[in-house]
Amino acid sequence: MIHDWLVKDGGAKGDPTPWINEIAQKTSGWPQHISAYGDAASQQIKKDHRKMTPKGVKIVHRIGTERLEAYYKQRAKGISIKERFALAKLIKNIKSGNELGREDIETALLNEFNDSDKAKNLFTRAVERGILHSQEELYSIPIPSMHNWLISNYSSDSI
Repeated sequence: MIHDWLVKDGGAKGDPTPWINEIAQKTSGWPQHISAYGDAASQQIKKDHRKMTPKGVKIVHRIGTERLEAYYKQRAKGISIKERFALAKLIKNIKSGNELGREDIETALLNEFNDSDKAKNLFTRAVERGILHSQEELYSIPIPSMHNWLISNYSSDSI
């Protein structure tokens, strides 16, 4: 898929493997991420007259990162900063992809807010916004890089 962005859309000359490897590391295989970086790469290659330059790949990284940041912020829209900190605290010591039960999540959020309705409401909104995803009654942050984004931006370590 990344190859197509570089070669078919961008018209890249030469071996695209180094760029493919660079971009693949940033995308975690997620289509939204591939699209963010792939489109940026295609446009940069066109600007660089079909060449894949070291400076060009740095620009692609910057643009791709900015687009992912915007994507995460859009997903978290309607979740307050305080609530994001609570979610980050919840997942901080949980490996990306590991799952928790609904009750465990709500209990942790209840400890943060001392209000059962607020905890349940935040849980519901996090699921609706795609921050939490359910599989067989267990929940996780579905996108590994979003897990990292929450922790790096909203944990007590990020202050």
